[in-house]
Amino acid sequence: MRREFGCTKTLLDDCVEKLKKDLTKGNLTINIMSDTKENDGNENEYKISCDSFIVSARSDVFRSLIARKNDAKALTFAEDIFPRSYAHVFIHFLYTDCLDLSLVPSSEITISSLSEAKAIVSGKSPDIQLHQSLHILQIAKFFKVDRLVQCCEDVVVKFLSVENCIAVYQWAKEGGSKYIEKNAKRLIESEFSRLAESSHILDLTSSQFVEVLESQFIQATELQILSACIAWGEVELLRKLEECEPNIVADTCHSISRRGLRESDMSNGNLRNIVGPLTNHVRKDFILPPFHQTLTDAYNRHVLDRAPLPVDLIVCPSTSEINPDLHWLRIPNRATGPRYYKPYHEVLQRHSSLQLCPVEASCSFSTSPALSCSVEDEAQISIISRLVIANAYPDIIGQDDFENAKNRIISAIKEVEEQGMWKCLPRSFHKRLALNLIKKRVLAEMDINEELVICYFRFQNIEEDEENRKEVDSIDSIPSIPDILIEN
Repeated sequence: MRREFGCTKTLLDDCVEKLKKDLTKGNLTINIMSDTKENDGNENEYKISCDSFIVSARSDVFRSLIARKNDAKALTFAEDIFPRSYAHVFIHFLYTDCLDLSLVPSSEITISSLSEAKAIVSGKSPDIQLHQSLHILQIAKFFKVDRLVQCCEDVVVKFLSVENCIAVYQWAKEGGSKYIEKNAKRLIESEFSRLAESSHILDLTSSQFVEVLESQFIQATELQILSACIAWGEVELLRKLEECEPNIVADTCHSISRRGLRESDMSNGNLRNIVGPLTNHVRKDFILPPFHQTLTDAYNRHVLDRAPLPVDLIVCPSTSEINPDLHWLRIPNRATGPRYYKPYHEVLQRHSSLQLCPVEASCSFSTSPALSCSVEDEAQISIISRLVIANAYPDIIGQDDFENAKNRIISAIKEVEEQGMWKCLPRSFHKRLALNLIKKRVLAEMDINEELVICYFRFQNIEEDEENRKEVDSIDSIPSIPDILIEN
């Protein structure tokens, strides 16, 4: 059809040709002024021409600026808002809808020389394209070009690695991008065992570290997680001591030695106070081996508290013999249980396939009374009768919208209950987890902030009910469909 109408070129070719003409004869000139004062004033100004109709169609900001100035022929921006190095890339995207990072001038330094040298020495390519995409993403957000924002996010996610995932995660956490933050956090979770042995983990703040540890899908053993928490706490303690008493850490002639500092101060309450928020999320009952030296040292240094041994763990009181593996078989109903660690899951699958016949293997998700954890006494009662849905902010969300959201959440839970899928969740923790994911999905479909609606299950035990409410917000970091659960 294109040949019949005489259109021999593609749309992209026509857009590129239009761009080449408008760069010299466009009816709109964009001036970029630099704040630096140099001898030659012309070097402080950069000009690029384009078509006002095209940029107005692609950007609401340009459209409002042109309309406000009565079809202005020139617009002026500061270098900090619209860097000249990315002006050509930005205008090229408005015409072609393609992000071409090769148009960035080679003289533009987007990454430190030290970082680039480290990457070259290690045999890896520098993250130049990642840094360029982050700069362009900010420009695209300022001018409200959503398509360019998505392209930059895709480039950043593509170049995520173990070396830069924490830095990118921190950048995205400060308001950079929710999509980049989500993908960077997933990479941190999947590569946590490697990050725990590197210095990159030390760059996390306490709140960021806690948010990562709240995930159920960290691909590392609890022993590695505990070691990473202690190492992070020791470095953080040294930083605080250096801020308070720099001479102590500087190892001057008027201070004690650094080695003496570590031996005298690392075991006191300072380290415990620093790593306390982190160790609260370490599941020490599932550390293997249960008598590892790292765990013993953590107890001796009072980093972890020794919980009283349950009666079920004691095999022989006279010999103090215990069964440390019982935590895996009889998990308390309120406990979070072990994380989904893929090597453990693969071993369990192989063991189950050897123990079960083909008919039993198809029903392997049913829980045996002998091995299942404690089930609630009111398990026979419908899950809907114990569901509590409340409007946290009545001034923000109206009663009609709340009732609509409430009915949709109840309908979704009834659908799951009718399918018999609640039977696969024997413990209250996993029921709360499923409820949180259902609430997230329903409120996202209705474009309602999930903080406006509170959902939890009501239990007969008052202590469990209060703990249930506290844990509602502690499982937000769990992805809806984890990549590690998708079978090839």
